[in-house]
Amino acid sequence: MKVAQINTVYEYGSTGRNCSELCGYLRENGVDCVNIYSKGKKSDGGYVVASVLECKLAALLSRVTGYHAHNSLISTNRLLKILSKEKPDVVCLNNLHSNYVNLPQLLSFLSINQIPTVAILHDCWFYTGYCTHYTYIRCDKWKRSCGDCKYVIQDGGTWFFDRTKQMWDDKKKYFNSITNLAVVGVSKWITNEAKKSPIFGRAKEIVHIGNWIDLSVFRPKYSNKKIEGFSVLVEATKWYDMRNCEVKKNLLSNLWADCKILLLGNEQKDEIDDPRVINLGYINNIEKLVEVYNTADCYLHMSYEDSFGKIVAESMACGTPVIVYDSTALPEFVVNERCGYVVKPGDGKDIICALDKIRGNGKKYYKDECVSLAKEKFEKQKQCVKYLELFKRMVGENSVADICIH
Repeated sequence: MKVAQINTVYEYGSTGRNCSELCGYLRENGVDCVNIYSKGKKSDGGYVVASVLECKLAALLSRVTGYHAHNSLISTNRLLKILSKEKPDVVCLNNLHSNYVNLPQLLSFLSINQIPTVAILHDCWFYTGYCTHYTYIRCDKWKRSCGDCKYVIQDGGTWFFDRTKQMWDDKKKYFNSITNLAVVGVSKWITNEAKKSPIFGRAKEIVHIGNWIDLSVFRPKYSNKKIEGFSVLVEATKWYDMRNCEVKKNLLSNLWADCKILLLGNEQKDEIDDPRVINLGYINNIEKLVEVYNTADCYLHMSYEDSFGKIVAESMACGTPVIVYDSTALPEFVVNERCGYVVKPGDGKDIICALDKIRGNGKKYYKDECVSLAKEKFEKQKQCVKYLELFKRMVGENSVADICIH
């Protein structure tokens, strides 16, 4: 059996690491694996199908025409030629919304050639007309059909035209034309949402297979690096999210003098005007990242919308308690108050109350339960074997014979 994975990146970023690790597992179990992606250097026998210039041109065309994932004809033709050459038995669709794939062309190819296809929901884009998430703006049009979308213009997705209805209709048409389609949600929340979508009305399976982390890497370790006071790790993009503006002010006004906010992943140091906010910058080295997780007293995830939340899982695996918003998939991580707390989204008082509990109890109070839950929920072997079983169900005894580009 041969599996082809299509994703924006490979070997880095959360989805890129997932593809790399799943590929390794499949090969260890006698399954050939081919990786096709748009960004980065050629690696692990994979294929890079788009140039930076081609992606930028597709992004420009999307904003002018309003059509997303309807351009990129050259890179998509490269992709289809690779699929024709490799003849995979199963194709896994990961993140395709990065200006390198013409979605109708790709789905039509998979349908015509009757290739078993797995759509992996890292966000909601596959079953909406445009949005990767929709809960914050309280929109449920995707359950029927999109259109008349105010968000697509506000978000900068188009300068002139709202094509969300046409894009939703195209997704419904082409996904429903694939006779052997499975849909995988990386959380229970997004899996249940996908079941409500007409776009996946003819899918043979809509199942939950959680993301994973490498527990041999992300684990409790003694760190010589100490930070005085109580340290709270926060993802920088969430800290500077405009929706958290008031929350941020509330926290800085009411937190203890010895409390330190550790920002992970932000390079704009000139924005920081409070000595309690420490910028850690981007950390690409995994060992250093593990050290940061172990150094922090807790991790505060200030996200309003998440289909999984890999940083949350990695923090827990290192024995660090977490605080998450009561929104989308995030409450699935915190099953009891021995591993952290679920708070009202954007409620500064609720966050401070949770931080106060962790400070009072001490990190050791939460450590064992965090690690235990991480092993139960995020162990790589448990999740990867579910993918292998899914692929076997889809392929059965048959393999793809001759496929052709249309």
